[in-house]
Amino acid sequence: MSLLIFLAAGCSVQIAGISDEFKGYNQQDHNVIESHGQIDNPQYLDEFIRSVDQGEDAEVRIVSYTSEGDPVFKDLNFNGEEIEYKLDTTQDQFGADKVSKKKCEEINRIDRTKETIYEVSCGENTSPIDLLTIDYDANRQDSFEIDFSYDNGNRVNISTQKQSLTVQSDENSITQNGFQFTEAQLNQIYKLLVLENYMEEKDLSARCSQNPDYSMTVTINGGQRVFEWSDCDEGADVADMTQMAERVIDIIEKTQSYRSVFE
Repeated sequence: MSLLIFLAAGCSVQIAGISDEFKGYNQQDHNVIESHGQIDNPQYLDEFIRSVDQGEDAEVRIVSYTSEGDPVFKDLNFNGEEIEYKLDTTQDQFGADKVSKKKCEEINRIDRTKETIYEVSCGENTSPIDLLTIDYDANRQDSFEIDFSYDNGNRVNISTQKQSLTVQSDENSITQNGFQFTEAQLNQIYKLLVLENYMEEKDLSARCSQNPDYSMTVTINGGQRVFEWSDCDEGADVADMTQMAERVIDIIEKTQSYRSVFE
């Protein structure tokens, strides 16, 4: 499965190969976008679920692109009592060319090891409707590499491409060659990156330190993103990125390669 790469300029996001010139639709709106397995803005579905749980009016749109690049719209609207689900295939040149609506009782998020599924239930005798499936299986990517450095008193660097782990103190440096994550660990890291919506531009500005606490380069299917920040920075995404990084660090420090450095 190939991953489509977002081309970012300022605050705009454009999916490569996908046109946003469709009637009544602008990609810059706050929509959840799914294109051939690549997901953008899944947090808007989580926000919708929280609003439903709290009985607050809310709406969200999911835009799924066909292999030809046509958008299919799934709209959810909650009025405080029930969820209206609307499926619009009128802009899919090979679709049913219609708009259908259903009243639904609940929306659920189902978390599994390698995927998260969002679905709505619309009647006792009908199967739930699949809204979105987020895949976390790193092995389905053509390539997935991460180079990550962080400071926990020592400077630690891991590189999946070089298969190396380096721990550097003020006095010396130790490198473990042949470093590898297990399949489960790699999937955990991939999941953290996907849920953090790592393909978006991140506000990690107002650097408080000359040497960043965290430096991360993620390469997937030839596309690359580079992030550098410290937890004392003031950018809007610093807290979430730091939380994600600390969970990656927890995975690293449970590996046998890391533990063996201190034995």
